[in-house]
Amino acid sequence: MIFNVSYNDHKIKQQINDTVGKPFGLIDRWRMKGIGSGRLIIFECTEDLEMLIRKTNDTAYTNIEIRPKGIIVGIKSIRETYAWVIPYYKLSIFKTANYLAVYDGKNKLKARPTNKTDKLNVFLQKVMGLKDKNVTSIS
Repeated sequence: MIFNVSYNDHKIKQQINDTVGKPFGLIDRWRMKGIGSGRLIIFECTEDLEMLIRKTNDTAYTNIEIRPKGIIVGIKSIRETYAWVIPYYKLSIFKTANYLAVYDGKNKLKARPTNKTDKLNVFLQKVMGLKDKNVTSIS
């Protein structure tokens, strides 16, 4: 699901929280040593995401936030901010030496890190650990 989160809409916030859980608290963020990825450069995506990104000729950036039941991929386009909400049971994530690929069954996005990939590896280990824990607790 893709939401426009540029404006403070309580219905959208509630839908996001119902889908991927409420944001982690300060203590949990500190214990996890962060819940966000670094800045990533988008270089390929599906048409739904492409329509949001290509409104500008600037480089398209994204970031990923971990939530208890999924992730939120943040996409900024001109004056609008979008949140691609993916619960763990729909999430497929792959990392190669050059890029990161995120899939939810319908949409896909490929991005490469702007800085060190070591931090991205640590971030992905957190995501996969939470995904394993979440998906196994459901079944």
